[in-house]
Amino acid sequence: MSLPGDNVRKCLRIVISLLLLTIVLDAQVYYGEAEQAEYKKLLPESDSQASSGQYLKVLNSGFVRWNVNVSESAWYELSIGYKSPGGGKEEYLVINNVKRAVGFGYSKSWNVFSKRVRLNSGLNTIEISPSWGNIDLDYLRIDTTLISPSLKPLRNNVYHNNPHDLVYKINRFGYEIKGVSSDSVSLKFTLNEYPFQEDAVRLTIPANELSKLSEGIHELVFSFDNSKSLTSRLNVFREGSKADLTIITPYVEHGSAVVFILPTGKTMLVDCAKDWVRDSILIPMLHSNNIEKIDYFFITHYHDDHDSGDKGEDIKQLFNVGDFYDYKSFNTGDTFSLAGVDFKILNSFDDGKDENTSSLSFKMTYNDFVYIHGGDTYGVNQVEILKRFPEDIKADVFYANHHFHGSVDIGYIRAMDPSIVLLQAQEAIYARSAYMDDFKKSVEKYLLRNSDRYIEDLPTLEIGTVVVRINSASDWSYESYPDAINKIPRLK
Repeated sequence: MSLPGDNVRKCLRIVISLLLLTIVLDAQVYYGEAEQAEYKKLLPESDSQASSGQYLKVLNSGFVRWNVNVSESAWYELSIGYKSPGGGKEEYLVINNVKRAVGFGYSKSWNVFSKRVRLNSGLNTIEISPSWGNIDLDYLRIDTTLISPSLKPLRNNVYHNNPHDLVYKINRFGYEIKGVSSDSVSLKFTLNEYPFQEDAVRLTIPANELSKLSEGIHELVFSFDNSKSLTSRLNVFREGSKADLTIITPYVEHGSAVVFILPTGKTMLVDCAKDWVRDSILIPMLHSNNIEKIDYFFITHYHDDHDSGDKGEDIKQLFNVGDFYDYKSFNTGDTFSLAGVDFKILNSFDDGKDENTSSLSFKMTYNDFVYIHGGDTYGVNQVEILKRFPEDIKADVFYANHHFHGSVDIGYIRAMDPSIVLLQAQEAIYARSAYMDDFKKSVEKYLLRNSDRYIEDLPTLEIGTVVVRINSASDWSYESYPDAINKIPRLK
């Protein structure tokens, strides 16, 4: 593996780390071998491909700890050389005694995990300890980095006759939020800590503040110190009208439950989440929106975060379900229509060896608008789908497979070229390499550079219920609601 600096610099770093376990460079670059840091219950091993010919093997206990001295409090790029030949692993990254789970992706050869972190002026401790264990660690590197705040959603809708609060999730990265405005109209807001990421907040604009805005398209400007600003597009309607097809994805923690209002007015439900989520979120949401009958009910596979642990029986009884389908109801490649919408099955029972790889995945098309539902398929399924149905991959909306917890195929999602990605998941996604590395770094960055379609990913964990309203491929929009149980306007 090629490493920063020449052999002399490398040797110097090793000598200094042996003496002090702490390094400070004027350029604010820190480099430290894992086997030269402080460690306990980890095994030093030899490998000619490792940076110094050695590394530490992490099993199920212990830690490795580096002392890092920086001259100013700021955000830095943290990089760790590692191998994880046994699959993706969740481990703990502990910075100054604050522990967060992070994900190391599957890698047979030496790879690099990277993450932006906040360090304090002076001495900092950086530690890796096992959660799942069973990875190999080579080195730690800290670099200065330029970083700007970010926000989502980048688009939204509000309605004057059915006002609701808007919630934005903002990664501040050290910047202070100074104000929110549109067309020189200042809007009041409140801030609450977003507990699952460092220096992230939820910014709420109350419904009564949004009444200040006239009907039409607005640009919300989020102002920060140091003259930084971000924008989000907001469509303000007086009342709006019902869309032909509506997709509703509430926050259901780790699980799946998606509601569809089809063009004929019939309702479709795909999965019903865990039993307690079904009872506390899904069922109240359906009742509050006057949905008392499910015409079509799909269970993608029989895990309790998808079928409530009872194979959907409570939903069948409570909502007078019409037609029921699961992964054995179809063969891969089957096509059919329901209530004016066309379907094609992309993955079904015979394609897998377990519940997840056998999960139902389908393409849904209406007026050239395409939605692909990933179910709990893995990257191996996506490779096969891409081979078998390359003409069916392009989609406007992708419902992320397996909550971006399991594997994804980078080429599959790049070829799909979605405009938005819907994601029902809990905070564990921040420790999953499928989301943080494969999607955020390898797919999203690629699409932002190479696609004129991609807008953003929308984890319901971050912004609440996402509602997509579709009339055609050229006429669709989306909006978010902080509370899944409140009434959603213009569903029927």
